[in-house]
Amino acid sequence: MSMVSTRDLEILFGIFDLKHPGVVLRPGFLRTAAIVDGLGEETKEDELDGIFSAFGEVRSVVLDGEGYSGERVGLVVFPDAGACSDAITLPPSADYRSISSAVGLSRDLLIEAVCWPRKRRGENKFCNARNLIGLLFTVAPDVAEDPTFIERSVFLKEVTPLTTSADLMKRCFALEVDVAVLVRDSETSERTGLVVFANAGDVCVATNLTPSPAMYRRCVPAHSVHHTLQTVLEAADDHQRRRGNADTLRSLIPPQYLKSDASMDFHLRCLYLRSSRAIDPSQGVYNLCCIAEKLLSVRGKVCAAVVSEALDAAVLVFDDSQSTDKVGSAVSCLPAGSVAVYDSSLFPLPDREIAGGSDQLPLRGMLPELFTQPEYLGRVVVLRGIDAEECDPREIAYHIAGFGLKMEALYVHRAEGHVSATTPEAAILGQNLRMADPARAPGRGVFPAGSAGSGTGAGAGACCTAVPRGVS
Repeated sequence: MSMVSTRDLEILFGIFDLKHPGVVLRPGFLRTAAIVDGLGEETKEDELDGIFSAFGEVRSVVLDGEGYSGERVGLVVFPDAGACSDAITLPPSADYRSISSAVGLSRDLLIEAVCWPRKRRGENKFCNARNLIGLLFTVAPDVAEDPTFIERSVFLKEVTPLTTSADLMKRCFALEVDVAVLVRDSETSERTGLVVFANAGDVCVATNLTPSPAMYRRCVPAHSVHHTLQTVLEAADDHQRRRGNADTLRSLIPPQYLKSDASMDFHLRCLYLRSSRAIDPSQGVYNLCCIAEKLLSVRGKVCAAVVSEALDAAVLVFDDSQSTDKVGSAVSCLPAGSVAVYDSSLFPLPDREIAGGSDQLPLRGMLPELFTQPEYLGRVVVLRGIDAEECDPREIAYHIAGFGLKMEALYVHRAEGHVSATTPEAAILGQNLRMADPARAPGRGVFPAGSAGSGTGAGAGACCTAVPRGVS
């Protein structure tokens, strides 16, 4: 068999079934079918028909514009098994890389191809179209509610991990863009994008540009994807259903993080979980960090870690979006129910004004909404004497766990040089930090020696100060 993906095969046999209903499931059909892989960019159906007609009258040729692997694939169905057996002996040519028999494919795959809802067959090139439009309702609802936005939009396939929504808006096309959004496929980690231009005429300009391999591989007009209008309605419903989980995530994120998110990829840097057999919010931040590193293969540098029993949620925020790219594949290898992970790429968090005004209360923007509530008075502390540029909350959590204390949250604001923590045992934490020997602090200077006020010189090492009640 060729190395064509199951998804591509379902598409090919599904399209054939539309042309020849009922044939796919007939006994002996697979002995008459051949899979053609690595088709040339200019190869057309009539050309393949001409190549294989030497073995008898070809019943049908089906081509998929671009397979899941990024290469064009095709299906050729011959009049009988003998003709197919002869055809697959042909060597590779300029029109294709290989041809192989379909014998060996499971009947379940054929049933899936025949039963696959027709409305999805036209969307196979951009299976995340619905998710992308759903993000649009969050990021730019005025654009999503404009009935003309589809005519002004393009879908981008295979967007590179280093490309951000801001790049798509400002650097990618040199055209006026209203909004751009990215989503990451939870199974493959492949990123796809949606760009809405200010002018409908720019769609033609964008699709005729040579793709930039450093940003994306393929660009198609959104209106060319079948059933797009139905997809918009479904995406609007998805947006409404996700609002509860989106609000929970936002309540755990400091507004300052979103205010400084110039790349517009903050949601891609989050690992968003709920309680499960492996994740227990009541065990605190240190347990969350250990489980994430052990089970989910995340290795990047963390800037925030938070758990909430009340909201049944846990979040890790990383310095870069590549740190969370492999979480989906890691979860798929675990026993069912071990870890419950939300796809954070579906929960963009556009910046909002900070309630109360950041000028009057600078600390308020560095605390999430949840921890400004009255029940958290006296539980939020500022950690001083820590190098915010270099520290990692996982190492801070490890150090504090050594005192037998449970942390609910740790937030590092690197640009502002600010580190805060939330714990029900704030007073005990302060006592332990004042008594701790700075030389024993773990983690490459996470708790460097220095005074409480300046963080320089010898002395008390890390210490904490309670956040004033007025902030809440």
